[in-house]
Order: sequence, then structure tokens, then C-alpha cells
Amino acid sequence: MKGQMGFGALILFIATAVTAAIAAVLITTTTNSASSQAAATAQGSVSQAAAALIPIGLSAVNVNTTTQTANRFLLTVALAPGSPAVLLNGSILEYLNPLGGREVFTYGGNVSNASATLAAGRFYISIADSYSTSQLLFGPSGVVSPGDIAGIVFQVNTSLRPNQQISVRLIAPGVQPMSLTVQAPSALIYNTVVLYG
Repeated sequence: MKGQMGFGALILFIATAVTAAIAAVLITTTTNSASSQAAATAQGSVSQAAAALIPIGLSAVNVNTTTQTANRFLLTVALAPGSPAVLLNGSILEYLNPLGGREVFTYGGNVSNASATLAAGRFYISIADSYSTSQLLFGPSGVVSPGDIAGIVFQVNTSLRPNQQISVRLIAPGVQPMSLTVQAPSALIYNTVVLYG
């Protein structure tokens, strides 16, 4: 009888060891698979996050000082540190006006300065900023490269008035959308009013 108990215990011990080994293999395989998936997801997130624009400034230009209204803006942007070059000619610019409406602009090309004539529904890259002491830099065809500052000029239908709030969002292909919300000062009494930067 003692021999039978020893043999039965041995069978139970072997069955337990085999079950534990199978469980260990399953856990190890699942952990390695989850780790590989997490690494791939993280790498994808890093490559998506690597391309980003950051706002440098937003100014109301050609302000009507009599009515204290502004409908033309100069948005300056640069690449985030480590970001690869960004092509702006496939971008969309959204303007959320003070009344809650939305105006959408597409790329219209280059202009010589922020005072140039602009077509409705288009935004332009300003080659030289006549409202600043520094010249804006950018590559050809709307490409913003590392170290460049792009000046984006656009004219809206719904003007900004004192103490009103607006939002601007730039959506470039393959880049995280860039958003900026600003409030106008209590008086718009200068031809150019810095709203951000």
C-alpha cells in the first residue's frame, strides 16, 4: 500500500510540474507579445509626435484704429525641437471667430509681406514681415525646415474687436494640429497689435 501511495504522489507531482511548465510558457509568450506590441505602439507614437509646429506669435495687422477692429492676422510658427521639415502647402488653417463661427483657409502661396492683397479663404506664407525687425525665413514651396520661422498671413470675414477671444488651429499633413487661443486687449489703437508672443 505504501508503494501505491508513493506512485500516486509521483504521478500527481509530475502532472503539477507539467501544468506549471505549460503555464510558465504561456505567461512568457503573452508577456513577450505584449511587450513587442507596446514597443511598436510607442515607436509609432514617437514618430507621429516627432513632427510638430509650435506657435511663436500671433498679431493683428492693418488694424482699423477708428473702429478698433482687426480682420487680418500674422501667425508665426516654427518646428518643435527635433521635428523634421513640414510642408505647409497641404495644410488647413481654421479661425474660430469671436461669435463662435468657423472660417477655414487653404494654402494660397507666398506673398511679399503681410500687407499684400489676399484672396478669400486662403492663407499665405509671408516672405518678409514688414511688421517686425526680423525677416521671416522658410524654404521653397511652403516647406518649414528646422531653424525656420514661417509667417502665415490670413484675412477673416468676422473681425476681432477689443476684449474678444479667437482661436487659430493649423492642421498640416502628418503633423499634430497646432492650436492657439488668444484674447484681444481692451483697446485696438495701433496698426499692429501683438496678441501672442
